[in-house]
Amino acid sequence: MERLFRPKSILIIEDSLGGGVISRLRALLHGWGFSGEVVAISEENSTSMEDLSFVPDLAMILSSSAFSLKALDLCSRVGVPYVVLLSRLEGSGRDHKSILERVLSRGTRFIGPESQGFVNFVDSIPISCSSALDLSQGEEGHVALISQSGALGFSALAMGIDSGVRFRYMVTTGVSMDLDMIDIGRWIVEDREVRLIIFYIEGMPDGRDFLCLAQEARARGISVAVMRGGTSECVRDRVLDRYGLGSSTDDGIWRAVAKQFGLVLLDDLEELIDMSRIIGEGGRASGSNVAILSLSGGIGVIQADKCVSLGLNVVDLSDETKEELSNVLPLGSISQNPVVVPHSIENPFSVLSDALCILQSANEVDAVIVDVPIMSAGGAELVADALIGTVRPDSKPILCCWLIDDAHGNHALERLRRSGIPLFDSPRRCADALVSLLGMIQTPVSSKLECSPSGASVLDLYPKDLNEHDATEFIGHYGLSLVKQRFCRSLDETLTAGNEIGYPVVLKVVSTDVFSKKAARGIALSLRTEEELQNAYGRILERTGRSCPGAVIDGVLVQEMVEEGIECMIGMKRDPVFGPVIAVGLGGVLYDVTKDLALRLAPLEFSSALEMVESLRGYPLFSGLRGTETLDFKSLAGEVVKVSRLSCAEPDLQLLDIDSAFVTSEGVKIADAYAFRARKDNV
Repeated sequence: MERLFRPKSILIIEDSLGGGVISRLRALLHGWGFSGEVVAISEENSTSMEDLSFVPDLAMILSSSAFSLKALDLCSRVGVPYVVLLSRLEGSGRDHKSILERVLSRGTRFIGPESQGFVNFVDSIPISCSSALDLSQGEEGHVALISQSGALGFSALAMGIDSGVRFRYMVTTGVSMDLDMIDIGRWIVEDREVRLIIFYIEGMPDGRDFLCLAQEARARGISVAVMRGGTSECVRDRVLDRYGLGSSTDDGIWRAVAKQFGLVLLDDLEELIDMSRIIGEGGRASGSNVAILSLSGGIGVIQADKCVSLGLNVVDLSDETKEELSNVLPLGSISQNPVVVPHSIENPFSVLSDALCILQSANEVDAVIVDVPIMSAGGAELVADALIGTVRPDSKPILCCWLIDDAHGNHALERLRRSGIPLFDSPRRCADALVSLLGMIQTPVSSKLECSPSGASVLDLYPKDLNEHDATEFIGHYGLSLVKQRFCRSLDETLTAGNEIGYPVVLKVVSTDVFSKKAARGIALSLRTEEELQNAYGRILERTGRSCPGAVIDGVLVQEMVEEGIECMIGMKRDPVFGPVIAVGLGGVLYDVTKDLALRLAPLEFSSALEMVESLRGYPLFSGLRGTETLDFKSLAGEVVKVSRLSCAEPDLQLLDIDSAFVTSEGVKIADAYAFRARKDNV
């Protein structure tokens, strides 16, 4: 996409609704030093496009919906390879299918509609008329921002530049009817100077394509952060209806995906800007050992508290480092972390510089935070001198918590921003940014993304609506460890099954019309004799009939009663963005109390499934806690792997819920399952 992002010639097209965009775009391109040819055409003379003596590399269209489509068609007819549609199109892509297919068949690719364009800071090319470009051209850096929202993207750009962020590319995709953020991301990851790509995402047609891109970026040493819109259920449908950007998913699945694939999730623009500052300009951290160097004892203590509360290690300095610090600190100062340089001593700024050099070189230190309190304008300049003169380009991360007001520190602040030192306006933001940086270096779980059927579907052998017997039989085809059970349609069959299985047994009503057997009182536990089983048979049928009038009862299940172990749950949900998501957690009352659940995308290897089990807060319950029996939690991980394989093999399976998987000392026994097909309107 070189001709898109580095055009040598640009065509600008607008109609009477364009609001003078041609003159504005010309002025921006000229002001940024664009030396290529710029041609402007209005709706009235749009046919003159065919008379151009050259084919522009890029066209920009801002007009009414009807004329935008006509202009796009004309661009493709004359061979323009790339178009940025700044305009809004009425309706969805389906409404304009024929014209868009014709455009693409001619080889023209486009961004938008409803894009606000993009900026290539490397080559100083602004393909946008956003007011964010009025104040500052910005400097070339190492951060790329790709946003589905034009206004949010350019707002983040303006705020980021104002805060010292140096971007490399900023692209807004709008409603992606052709080129989308994944296409653009694949081009950007080829740039060796990019250190961080931030995505603002409201919806995606295929989340696994995005994760392939994220894996490629990570393999190239590029950090990936995501800010999401529409993770709240009440907002999600409104966002997707408005923008038509594919599908969206909830916050819980996003967080599981982020952990599995090494993404950092951002919740607002403040975090986006902080992440851009520390990743785009700071060094690479190798661990969580932080040293704090402060010109104020109180601020240093607060900074240390914030770091510890977020899981950072305010490291104990080695004897060697303490000895070096004692040689530069004033007599009586304590050489420990936080390291405090008293503001009252003679020439504290030289001491600050010397101490920072020592901490940068200390083997036990992975990152340094420098706290700067209020002081005179002259003092602020001397602090800036000390930091700029000390921080090495290849050093470990150095963050500065700058607490000087603009009246005293604005000039020094601007110098520090230009030098590339990440600056933050509170101890909390400083610590948060460092935690995010460390999140980038964590090795993600080794994950495969290919999840497709390898044979015929077993699910096709079952009715459209599966009852519990169907569901347990279905998962049994994939080797899951079921309790001994029999499906019965009469009392005689039930009594025979009880004697064959052996007491105690469980009796359950089987019906697709009964959502909760417990609520309908359609279940009887710990039946220890044939007489108890016979009495329970009539009772549960009668109670179910009263609770669910009109329910069709398919029969009953007689199962062995599991009286030992811990009840767990295993499940699968086919997410509209990321595909099959596997869950494992404590079950029954334990889940009601703890909400203890681990999520991962399928497919899963055994090691990943075991890591899921071991990540549960209730994991100690499996390992002989306080003298209790050690349970076979590895078998639980094995069952999770089987569910993962099943989810890939059965593309029409929408939901699988195994509520009662009992983990015992001798393995796992599954007592129930519910399976649901994807409805056609959900596919």
